[in-house]
Amino acid sequence: YLFAHVLFISSDVATIFAPANLVGLTAYAFSASVIIYIGERLHRANDQIAGSLDVRKDLQHTLATEKELMVTTLSSIGDAVIVTDMQGRITSLNPEAERLTGWKNSDAHGKELRDVFHIINERTRQPAEDPVHKALRDGITVGPEADRPRDALERRLLGERGEIVADLRAIVAHLGGAGHRH
Repeated sequence: YLFAHVLFISSDVATIFAPANLVGLTAYAFSASVIIYIGERLHRANDQIAGSLDVRKDLQHTLATEKELMVTTLSSIGDAVIVTDMQGRITSLNPEAERLTGWKNSDAHGKELRDVFHIINERTRQPAEDPVHKALRDGITVGPEADRPRDALERRLLGERGEIVADLRAIVAHLGGAGHRH
């Protein structure tokens, strides 16, 4: 302000400190301080956002890597694996589950488990309770039925002529602990 006053307004240094000019100097100093403060705050906010974006990118990379590992692992398991979300909708079938259910992964994605995988009570031949919904509803891990020995968990999948096509070991776990809902 002082240099601008001397260069453009008056070369008389004594007039710079006149009361009218002191008001201008004070206003200039205040506005410059406010502008600098706002600029510094914006700079800090920008640094925080950049840091958050770096963390987010790292988390996205980690998540993508973990997802790829999960998909590879599930695809290479020899048993049938059907993965559902917390509402019981299918998110993934591995190749063996595709073969046993007759559904392609892309076609089954988003469907209810009971629409793709039919579990029938071995004794009554009636549809059995959906183990995924039971696990989600009750907040428990669903395993072998109480009146069956532990090694009898195999579910027989019958072909058109009644022959045993394959055995499927079904373990449905409620992830996140009992009672945890999303």
